[in-house]
Amino acid sequence: MVTTILELLSSGMTMKEILEDYTSLEKEDIFACLKYAATI
Repeated sequence: MVTTILELLSSGMTMKEILEDYTSLEKEDIFACLKYAATI
């Protein structure tokens, strides 16, 4: 799921759009993906 979220963000989707499409996610989940990506 991390890869999916990062791909969506890099394609230009906003955090709001992602949260609307993936209702089980929360804003903190997206921030966690970004934090993970910054460490690899």
